[in-house]
Amino acid sequence: MVGGQQVLTLWFAEGSTCWITWRWEGEEDAHASRLDPALRQTLLNFYEQALPNARPAESAEEALNRALSGPLASPQESADFGARLADGLLPTELTQALIRRSGNGAERVCMKIHVSPTAARIPWGLLRIQTEAAGNQRALLLDFAYVAIAIPRNASRLAKRRDKEASRLRVNGTRRGVVAVIDPKVPGYPPTSALGSVLGPPQDNDELAALLGRRTGNLIPTATVFSELARRSDLDRRWLKSVLPKASAFLYVGHVSVGQDLTSSGASSALHLCCVDDTGQHDPLTAGEILSDEEFVFPEHVAFIGCGSGTDHTFLEPMGLSLAAHLRGAQYVIAASWTIPTDSYLPSTPLRRLILAADEALDSSNPARAMNLWQRDRAEAWFRDGHVKDTPLLWAAMQTFVR
Repeated sequence: MVGGQQVLTLWFAEGSTCWITWRWEGEEDAHASRLDPALRQTLLNFYEQALPNARPAESAEEALNRALSGPLASPQESADFGARLADGLLPTELTQALIRRSGNGAERVCMKIHVSPTAARIPWGLLRIQTEAAGNQRALLLDFAYVAIAIPRNASRLAKRRDKEASRLRVNGTRRGVVAVIDPKVPGYPPTSALGSVLGPPQDNDELAALLGRRTGNLIPTATVFSELARRSDLDRRWLKSVLPKASAFLYVGHVSVGQDLTSSGASSALHLCCVDDTGQHDPLTAGEILSDEEFVFPEHVAFIGCGSGTDHTFLEPMGLSLAAHLRGAQYVIAASWTIPTDSYLPSTPLRRLILAADEALDSSNPARAMNLWQRDRAEAWFRDGHVKDTPLLWAAMQTFVR
């Protein structure tokens, strides 16, 4: 139990065959089921067709247009896919126990999932499970469970051993400041270039000005209007190391780079701050550097709002920004499983709404639960209205990583 909440842990394993194992916390018996071998290819096809990750020789706009006409293009297509995925991933024995133990959704279960590389980008918020063992009635998985992605057990053990040292290095007293790095200027890249602005020119009446209203006096860096917070050019790794120990949370909105294939290393995943090397060239902050530098002390709640910021588990040896943050003190890390479309490509402002939702989740005692509730609301709006402002290409990309 976590705060009186039942905990269900799932493990996915893949090799010549794919397996799921699950166990309820406090019970000795574990359960296992062999998954359909075709499921792996189904997932790979989905990632290739449905996600706005640019293929070779494909522009960002072309990738988004492809995704907007793919398996997540409409509520009906999304619902059909979510049902097929749920049936393939979650055995009936598991889902019926989940429904029963949650009191038919009255008390959601905490579901911690250890994913395999192929399962790492599954949009859990879209899964629709059968509410009866025999029947056609379905409901969202999120109606019965709060879903979080568990970091590998060896990483969790190491993170817990390091917590004492992280606590020693944190600034004494109550940590109330929130470090907010919002669309920093990347040296050498104009606003419309590949590493240019994510949000566009900052305006003081921007929807994200709500960040200042919610956190009066508690933002790091200090800002009185939104244009003083976004597109700054003075937020480098030295500054970040100096302010994180003072903070209760860290919100990053900007560019993220990750390896593009299984031969890449997640340690090369990087945040693009305002850093330059000795030659004056842009110098990204990598997960590997965060891991190797003991002066990095992360707050317990972190959100990386950047393309592919949560792809750590897609690598054969899991590693990336999320795991690096956990190993430097974080307890919850909100991150994205795939490329996130910006507001310049979509009507309304879905990216800004996502950022504000993540910021609110950072204030929660359980950011995973808070993000799940927001995703549940977005799913309900999508299936009801089908407006592109509620496209799952954004909200379903977000996962919360926990120990």
